[in-house]
Amino acid sequence: MESVFMDEGQNIYIGGLSKEDLKEYRDFLENYKIPYRDTLGDQGNTFGVEVEFEGVDINEVEAVLDEKVSWKVVEEADFEKGGEVVSPTLVDHIINWKDLKETCNILNHCRNITTSERAGAHVHVGAQGLKDFDNLLKLILLYVDYEDVLYRFGYMDRLNPRESIISCAHPLSIELARDYEEIKQCESVKAINRRYDRFHGINFNNLHSLSRRKEKNTIEFRFGNGTTDPILWQNYINLCLKMIKASNKDLDVEKLEKELDIIKFNRSNYYGLGRYDLPKAVEFADLIFDNALDKTNFLKQYIKNNEPTQEYVESKYVGKFTR
Repeated sequence: MESVFMDEGQNIYIGGLSKEDLKEYRDFLENYKIPYRDTLGDQGNTFGVEVEFEGVDINEVEAVLDEKVSWKVVEEADFEKGGEVVSPTLVDHIINWKDLKETCNILNHCRNITTSERAGAHVHVGAQGLKDFDNLLKLILLYVDYEDVLYRFGYMDRLNPRESIISCAHPLSIELARDYEEIKQCESVKAINRRYDRFHGINFNNLHSLSRRKEKNTIEFRFGNGTTDPILWQNYINLCLKMIKASNKDLDVEKLEKELDIIKFNRSNYYGLGRYDLPKAVEFADLIFDNALDKTNFLKQYIKNNEPTQEYVESKYVGKFTR
């Protein structure tokens, strides 16, 4: 049955597995390594990435990068020494994934480079993928209801958030839950694109249109810890793309909205980010992804080594779980 868990052409409902099959699946995940893929099978939307790093002068990175890929290196104001590599607008194509891998390889060969303290991983996804305002509302509901799952996944190969998580990617679930009805009544992107500053786990400041492809018309996901592992990057990008795609589905909006009353009064959300709740992660995976491979890759990065999430003291790595 192991081959079924990695089948991109087959969908399995993880939450509906028998106890015996679920045990087999958990045993399989224990030693599973996430692969790097030629494509994600989702060429319908655009995206871009910002790969933050510290410990290396940007000129050193730029000198090597210019010879290999057409991505640019810019300063990051919050870093004494470091910056970010910014991609052009990308689509799901083998050439772009080769460029991502090459970029990460270049960074990995720089002496003294680090992504462990303040560096983040930011993904911009084309907002035109949402198509209409109702789908934007569904994206908000998915984010609010599963923000804790997203942050745990976004810790990449660590069990805790980066040092700058609160200042650079502050949780937004409570504010969105409280403001949801007001946003819903406005029926316009203007109700949200300047309501919150950009330093949150999800950023709507660049959202201008839900139907037209325009430059800098994106939803930005900022909750990821920095990394130079291309496989973790690809898996993170896939999650962001598939969240936009899932917002176009016929979701149970009434069920998702019921969670808002609980979340908007839950002050502990800020401090319990990324808590380990596997049944909830499985529920999310079944809701978002439409094939077994996506679900398996997502859940492996969420589960990591089965240890609970740690408060931030220093980076706690879980070991390599990518190929």
